[in-house]
Amino acid sequence: MKGKVTEEGRMAHLRPALTFCLSPLPFSSASGFDLSSFTFALLFVWRQAHHVTGALNWFALTAVMPYKTIGFGLILGSCPSPARAAEERANQGGNTMAKITVLSLNGEDMIELVGRDGTLPAENSLAFKRGRLLGELVKTIGADVVGLVEAPPDTERTEAFVKAHLDGNYRVYQAEKRGSLGLAFLVKKRLHIAVKPRTKIQSLTDFKLSEFDADGDGIRELYGWANRVPFEATLSGDDLSAPTTFILIHAKSKGAFIPGDLFAYERLSRANRMKLRAQARSVRTRLDTLVDAQGRGRVVVLGDMNDGPEFDVYAALMGGAFLEPVMGSVWDPSRVFHNVHADLKPKERWTIDFQDRVVNPLGRSKYGSPTELRSWIDHILVSPELRDSVVPDSAKIYHQTLSQGSGPTRVRPTDHHPPYVTLKL
Repeated sequence: MKGKVTEEGRMAHLRPALTFCLSPLPFSSASGFDLSSFTFALLFVWRQAHHVTGALNWFALTAVMPYKTIGFGLILGSCPSPARAAEERANQGGNTMAKITVLSLNGEDMIELVGRDGTLPAENSLAFKRGRLLGELVKTIGADVVGLVEAPPDTERTEAFVKAHLDGNYRVYQAEKRGSLGLAFLVKKRLHIAVKPRTKIQSLTDFKLSEFDADGDGIRELYGWANRVPFEATLSGDDLSAPTTFILIHAKSKGAFIPGDLFAYERLSRANRMKLRAQARSVRTRLDTLVDAQGRGRVVVLGDMNDGPEFDVYAALMGGAFLEPVMGSVWDPSRVFHNVHADLKPKERWTIDFQDRVVNPLGRSKYGSPTELRSWIDHILVSPELRDSVVPDSAKIYHQTLSQGSGPTRVRPTDHHPPYVTLKL
């Protein structure tokens, strides 16, 4: 965000020059007042006020000065004025803003990729091959910060994966006690970025989830996060212009894995949507504490949200699902988060393909594959303050195929197609 130099700020830079002009001049002649020195001081003040830089003005200035002041004048002339330097620093937003590539990756049951003792599966196993492909995916994208969903369940196993398949190039920040489907941030070691994670106890308070009327019938249901409470961490350091909060999410799945029993399928589908809506309310409440009423606050929300921009019948009946409530209300537009992939063509906005449980018995069809569906459930959202930080044309979803083998031995890195973006933070 560009800053602005105010008149008050400009005068603050002029005061030292004015004091210098009105005080005894260090290059005055022994006889007292020296006209050329006084002219030097006046022009110095004028230069500060009007942001004049460069050698030309100083050549003109030193032409009327005694030889003993010429060296001093040329030294000052070679430097930008403090007022101009302050304005340039403000326009740059303080520190130089580094370009950080952020990746939201669901690694799909990564607990299978590393053993309990941190050992890897045999190199000829499907699990090892999948781990290698997953590492190649991250390397191909060139991610600096990875929000890893369904990570190994603890730090030691995630670090073993990073060492084996990512050449040990990332520091691991693991969310504590998130069950078999872990959450973790991976940050490139070469970056000068410090990470301060919130503990699980803090997160359960930050993202409070208990009673909520999800379906609007006047009855508050009871909800809990189980092991899926979001993972929040603050990133700061020399490679960022200011501290930035990252929140990694693995929301409740809409999946209803009950083949054949359509009544149970419908009932569970509705229950899943209700829990998603309750979780969304909890996340949005937290975001409203991190972003003020004017939209100020540097926040990135990413992960597997198990919801897309469209309303299915359940979401329509309940007045919402997960994604829209988390992004914010149209009645509070200054706080609405921006989905960095919103400008992609609709046919490109998908992060998972899967077989539908209801029409799965159809198998093949002369019209194509009716059992394969695509949905956009993995997202990267940025707060209003960071909307302009998105590097143009950097928001993409990795749809290339990284797989080995065919049939029963076919392996691909994950069942998700991860979104990524480069941000000037």
